Amino acid sequence: MKLIYETDMDVLPWTFMSRNVHDASIEGRTNDIEQMYREGADLNDSDEFGNTPLWLAYISGHLDTVFALLELNVDINRRTGSILASDFHRACGWADEVFIDILCNYNANINLSDRFGKTPLIYAIEYRTSLLETTEEDLICLLINKGANINHVDMSGLTPLFYAIYRGIPSIVKILLNNNANYKYENFLGYSPLRYALGCLSYSNPIEEDIYYERLNIVEILLEQFQLNEIELKYAIIGYIPNISYLFPLFDFIFYCRIKNYFDLENFGWNIFEETYWPCNITYSNLLLGQNIFVFNYNIEHIIYFIQRMYIENYQQLIIFYLQRIIKDKETINRFFLLLYCAFIEMGGNR
Repeated sequence: MKLIYETDMDVLPWTFMSRNVHDASIEGRTNDIEQMYREGADLNDSDEFGNTPLWLAYISGHLDTVFALLELNVDINRRTGSILASDFHRACGWADEVFIDILCNYNANINLSDRFGKTPLIYAIEYRTSLLETTEEDLICLLINKGANINHVDMSGLTPLFYAIYRGIPSIVKILLNNNANYKYENFLGYSPLRYALGCLSYSNPIEEDIYYERLNIVEILLEQFQLNEIELKYAIIGYIPNISYLFPLFDFIFYCRIKNYFDLENFGWNIFEETYWPCNITYSNLLLGQNIFVFNYNIEHIIYFIQRMYIENYQQLIIFYLQRIIKDKETINRFFLLLYCAFIEMGGNR
């Protein structure tokens, strides 16, 4: 008897109850939850997956339990799980407007960040399996109308606009821009929304037609923001910071113009290339461009277009770089054979 007493000394009564709160929430046993609360149970305690009693009650379909928990003043802004997400984050990831509206009415923090600095608005864009339906657009509008910060920057230096660009959702990009999303923002990695969109397009596989053409449309939408100002467009492509111009996005822009047959803009891109001072061969060499394009660009026409116009000073190094990164080339037209052919021609066909 003494042994049992000493063992139980460190175990408080509500420890057991706290564990049972999760089961009671899943099963909608509101009266039991209220009784546990009176006896000291922690209604904010999350399970091993980060699920709070409030979230468990909601996803189990027990609205009466949800409102009971809210009236018992559970912490709706509590961040749980390994990524420190709140129930508002989860609701936005599920695109559940009912739960979102309930939480807003109880003063949930709509701009609360998770462990990685992501807000519920970013969750609504990034973690949805489909954002093509009207209801999904309504969710983004709802969050913006509730006060979501559309220019919030997460720990990766990305705003909600970047996530919409990556997902390839033109309608969401338009909504964000119409609500004053900063399309001129440039993060610490040198990405602006336009440069990011061009990069996402250049390294997309044209065979994946749906997202490829959606990303084409997104670049078009972003270009419209600069249609009356060539100087702004220039800096949107190569960067606003003096003496640190970005060369890769410029060729992504030129390739985009080739796809759309925008010959005036293509010439505009080449004029930028000729007029810009590229200070360092190591950073701005044709070889580095060639490495990037041969390895990552899916469009064989772009590769041919590039090597027809640019002198590659060291094909041997380019071949080594390619082999280090490409083990199996599953394309119909093998880029490696194209690379060998170009090297053969460049070296006079006799080496």
